[in-house]
Amino acid sequence: MRYFRRSEQGFTLVELVITIVLLGVLAIATADFIRSGALIFRRGADQQQLVGEARFAIARINRDLVNALPNSALVTDLAGNRAQPGQGGPCLTFVPTQSSGSYIDLPISPSSTSSFTIVRSFDDSSSANIAVYVLDSSEAICDDGSGAPNSLCDGSGQKVQSVSSVAPVDDLPRDPDDALRTVTLSAAGSFPAASPSQRYYFVGAPVRYCIRNNQLLRVAPASFNLDDDGVAISNQIDTQRVSQFIVESPSLTRNGLINVRLSFLDADEYMEFNYDLSVANQP
Repeated sequence: MRYFRRSEQGFTLVELVITIVLLGVLAIATADFIRSGALIFRRGADQQQLVGEARFAIARINRDLVNALPNSALVTDLAGNRAQPGQGGPCLTFVPTQSSGSYIDLPISPSSTSSFTIVRSFDDSSSANIAVYVLDSSEAICDDGSGAPNSLCDGSGQKVQSVSSVAPVDDLPRDPDDALRTVTLSAAGSFPAASPSQRYYFVGAPVRYCIRNNQLLRVAPASFNLDDDGVAISNQIDTQRVSQFIVESPSLTRNGLINVRLSFLDADEYMEFNYDLSVANQP
């Protein structure tokens, strides 16, 4: 019987080297593909976070401005120096309204009295000041950034008066539906002009937004004190690019327009928002 020797063959060194090289190339390509996908996902997540923060900042400012006292918006620098009309600045100050309505009678200069009658508003329980026919921010915001009236801008004929109390008229024949209220001022005074629509506003303390040190800050009540940090609305403002507020003068076709231009930066991601906000209230 003849026996045949079984042939035993393996891989040569050249084949092993080629296999290792091919596997290495495949591993590098796969790793680069995974890395690119991870970077794209991370970049998309960073963009979404930046967009979300920008939208929140714009929405927060817009929510405050919707209820702002007409013609009270003021643009200043960080020290509180007022900008010229149409010029931009890092800080926006305005007076928020609590409620509004129509008045029945009003002390107009030169007459003076401590009380008058209004139509009841939906919320007059916490009213501290009442404003009538404000046409300029200087009539509602004092030189230190606080709201009128105070010791720095108080005087006769102010368009913003301090309220002592708001009470029912308590006159059934005159007010059978309990729709009227008597406003008593803290001191006898008068308003310099009447509103064409007989409108009044109960107002609160001014609110200030400032761009400083890569932050968008909300200061309430407002002041021009540089040490008052307020609440950070955003921590990713790019101050190297244009970030500012501009108040456009009102016209016959629209009320005051406020341009908000904010630049956001997060690592290598950069976005710029140029947004126009309008104050809906009329004087």
